[in-house]
Amino acid sequence: FTLSLLTHDELIDLNQDPLGIQAMTLRETQDELILWKPLENDDIALGLINLSDRPRELRVRAAELAAKGFDPDTWRARDVMARRELGRFSRGLVQEVAAHDIA
Repeated sequence: FTLSLLTHDELIDLNQDPLGIQAMTLRETQDELILWKPLENDDIALGLINLSDRPRELRVRAAELAAKGFDPDTWRARDVMARRELGRFSRGLVQEVAAHDIA
């Protein structure tokens, strides 16, 4: 797992984005941490982290992104870790995340 994480080209691209802004907290509770990071191409990266001991559905509402200046009328999401498109969303994103995992 560690080698695949360290050599994951899409994660490296997010980390090395030319805008140079690190991820910031969008929301944090005892059971979840939602991070967001603006990117140079006007996209944003999201990290949905499940801090609990059980699988959970983590949600990011469109209003939360709009409050950060991102226009989420219709946006598409990609699971970078799994290298797959998740589709288009208008109200928000819901992702099942395993215990102590990230999506």
